[in-house]
Amino acid sequence: MKKNNLKNISIVTFISKSEIFNPKIFSFYSQIKQDFDTSELIIFTDKNINQCQISEPDVHEICDNGATKYKRILKALTIAKSDMILFLDNDISPDLQQLRVFLKNYDDADLCFGRIGVTNAKKITEHLVRIDKYISHGFIRPLLWKCEIGVSVPGQIFVLKKDIFKKILSQNDTVFDDLSIGACAKENKCKVQISKMILGTEKASGNLKTLFKQRIRWAQGYSETLDNYRNKKVFPFVILHGIAYHAVFPCLSILLLLSAIKYPIIVLILWCLLCIVISAKHIKEFPFALLYTIVFPLVHIIWLAAFLRYHFQRKKNTRRK
Repeated sequence: MKKNNLKNISIVTFISKSEIFNPKIFSFYSQIKQDFDTSELIIFTDKNINQCQISEPDVHEICDNGATKYKRILKALTIAKSDMILFLDNDISPDLQQLRVFLKNYDDADLCFGRIGVTNAKKITEHLVRIDKYISHGFIRPLLWKCEIGVSVPGQIFVLKKDIFKKILSQNDTVFDDLSIGACAKENKCKVQISKMILGTEKASGNLKTLFKQRIRWAQGYSETLDNYRNKKVFPFVILHGIAYHAVFPCLSILLLLSAIKYPIIVLILWCLLCIVISAKHIKEFPFALLYTIVFPLVHIIWLAAFLRYHFQRKKNTRRK
């Protein structure tokens, strides 16, 4: 494979307390470094040093027990040797071929990302999450960025320039690192490159309880991001992000439901067409797409309730100070 016109790369991954090091990350690093003159792998972990048991000079394991992913990203910006940093979650299965093509076609952007897929779904909830991922990665995020109002990146895999983001990235900690990075890029008019390729896959939530916990965590992160960017020019785009991801689909479902009273046949046809689109035209996914239109409006309502609770609690705490 022809060498990338970029000479150096740092790959950063994160291991939480409940995880073990993903060997696919090191396998990817071992192969991708052939495309660069210099490279390194930085592994953040909550456990003891040498958990990964890799003794190579350019593999650095850093134990910072309890640090959030966002704090680790900020730290990586200060210690990475290369200006080009690929952030790669430990629980992701990277697609080696697609990632190598992705990096080869990197066009000197300040921020670059592609799409994330979901591994083979078996449980009902996993099918629903896969459809939700397809909607967000295949439609919502690309459309928002194309309309020049995007502020979100897929936090599992993305590339950014260290020297740019070290100067502009907010120092306020957050659980919503993907939105904070995207909002920062938008605020500072960074050059953003978006690929249509699926760069890796992740395992979907296996049950509704885990899914609800995830969405509640997202609601907290969104509330934090709103506060962090309240007095900045990018604030309206952060608002639009929340509407696009969490309000449009429930409103569409409600509109179809209300219209069904007067136009049942038309609504039935539109509903079926919608399910065909969000199932990526896979016949086996069609029943799950139907179920998605019923279940996920509830998921978004739970997100909204959690967001309002966090948001007003933060306002209350601010007044006390």
